[in-house]
Amino acid sequence: MTTIHEDVFIRKKKDVVKTNNDTNTTISRAKNETGLLQVITTHKTGAVLMVELPSEQYFTANASSIKLLTDSGYEGVYVSFQRPFVNISPLFQKQGINVDKLLIIDGATACTEGMQEKNPRCVCVSSSLDMTMLIQTICTSLSQLKSSERFVCIDSLSTMALYEPFSDPLKVSEVLVRMVRKQGFDHVTFLLNASADLSQKRFFKDVARYADELIHMGFCI
Repeated sequence: MTTIHEDVFIRKKKDVVKTNNDTNTTISRAKNETGLLQVITTHKTGAVLMVELPSEQYFTANASSIKLLTDSGYEGVYVSFQRPFVNISPLFQKQGINVDKLLIIDGATACTEGMQEKNPRCVCVSSSLDMTMLIQTICTSLSQLKSSERFVCIDSLSTMALYEPFSDPLKVSEVLVRMVRKQGFDHVTFLLNASADLSQKRFFKDVARYADELIHMGFCI
């Protein structure tokens, strides 16, 4: 049964000290990170987390959760359909994320048949990428991580669903989790991200029911 965390990550207006916008963002992020870590650590052997991100601060909220995990000893496979590696890597670094703790699968470039970056942290995939190939690439990448605490993050289910091989996010999520666990990877946390403004979409509700936890990542001030 999916556990819903709707309020854990929302900073109420009355709690915010009236300072500049940058300070407000920092305060909200600190609350988000504390709550998310508490949820993750309740699942000793990993969990499937459906994460709602605010559409107006999607990247900031997403980067916050990735920084939390990498700062807490996790290493991860980041599946990027929203942004190419050449774009997301420097943005992560600006957010203080240690990219050396990530392997980034560049689905965004592959699906648009662009030129992929040659970088040890970038996992290049074929433009004919399909579900089987994606899952195999994720499993291979997981095996290359050194930490025993690992995660897989799909940056955007809604963007992934725009591409024909991944038009059914629920199927992709189910098969991915099953195959990762079948291959013996322990302590893997799955972050399945989607924009909060799509929460009424059928695919979102289907995946949310499949997940162990539904998390609303709020950056309210």
